[in-house]
Amino acid sequence: MNTSGSHNIHSHIGASASERFLECPGSVQLAAHCENESKDYTRLGTAAHDVAAWCLETGSDPMFFPGGKVLHAGEEFPVDEDMAAAVGEYMDYVLSRMELYHDLEGEFPTLFVEQGFDLDHVWAGMYGTSDCVLWFPKWGLLEVIDYKHGEGIPVQVVQNPQLQYYACGAIHRLGAATASSEVEQVKLTICQPRCAHPSGYTRSWDTTVEDLMEFLTNVLVPGIKEALTPGAPLKDGPHCRFCPARLVCPMLTERFETFKHAADMDADPTVVSDLQLGEMYEATETVRIFMKAVEGETYKRLTRGLDIPGAKLVNQKAQRAWKEGAVGAAKAAGLECYQAPAFNSPAQMEKVPGGREFARKWAYKPEAGLTVARAHDIRDKVSARRAVEVFANVPASDT
Repeated sequence: MNTSGSHNIHSHIGASASERFLECPGSVQLAAHCENESKDYTRLGTAAHDVAAWCLETGSDPMFFPGGKVLHAGEEFPVDEDMAAAVGEYMDYVLSRMELYHDLEGEFPTLFVEQGFDLDHVWAGMYGTSDCVLWFPKWGLLEVIDYKHGEGIPVQVVQNPQLQYYACGAIHRLGAATASSEVEQVKLTICQPRCAHPSGYTRSWDTTVEDLMEFLTNVLVPGIKEALTPGAPLKDGPHCRFCPARLVCPMLTERFETFKHAADMDADPTVVSDLQLGEMYEATETVRIFMKAVEGETYKRLTRGLDIPGAKLVNQKAQRAWKEGAVGAAKAAGLECYQAPAFNSPAQMEKVPGGREFARKWAYKPEAGLTVARAHDIRDKVSARRAVEVFANVPASDT
């Protein structure tokens, strides 16, 4: 399958960058001078989007693809069972929405796949590409569905800037194409099949055209205006992870130097106040992002044959493997060669046909103890119990 969509098109004030530049206006001018990296997980996600678009447009079943390949921008990507199952989850949701409307109204909604849009009439350079848009005319409902292939970071749907940006573009595109002003409700949906979230792999948020226009007028446009103003402020946070300028960002460099200075002073974290410790902990996220950017750039230059003082390329640690003929030799020696079959883990089960539904019904997460997370983490806060509370109801010994 050979695909080439608008994923190759990028704008520093486009929808895909909106969450970052609304948080950090200064990142736009920094990123304009930096190369936009194409990482393995980014290219993999793009390939998965291509498979999803192909399946929606042709009615193909993604479960027929494992073992095949998708060609994107001259590079081949294997379509394994994990990718096919994730795309299948996305497909199932889209088709279920279409079938529900058909069952109730006797017609299918209008489906737009990889719909590009621009809002140049609002501000030059505003554009993006929506993964999937459904228009339910009899309901006055427009649904914008965004497929996320990433498995590491759960994406929030409520007031998501990127999705609201997509929705503004979809409303404009729909009105221009149909002269329709009948959109009354808007549903924003994220489908992220490879990343667990308390609200499920697929989650939605309902809003209105009026609220979206308010977001466009009072949040998005002022944010773009500020981002394009010389000397726009910088702000670090989780959005730094995908910023092309993170290696040259003064804010991240300052955070790193602060930590480096603390280490040089042999600071004892046990004597700092709770407030100071909280501020230091909050900053560790962006310090790690900066360090990862440094490591990535160092590796890239070394593999190009450049000499980086203090760094070198070495062989990765590898697990031992059997030489050819080892199985026959082991049997001849009378050694026990095989283990008894083991039941698939929930993660492994989700990769077989029908396994996702089975895992949802039968798998659970046992308590694994406590860990530290940032205050904005989606997980519920748990209060640690002090030892005096745990043993408060234990009866005193008579001895």
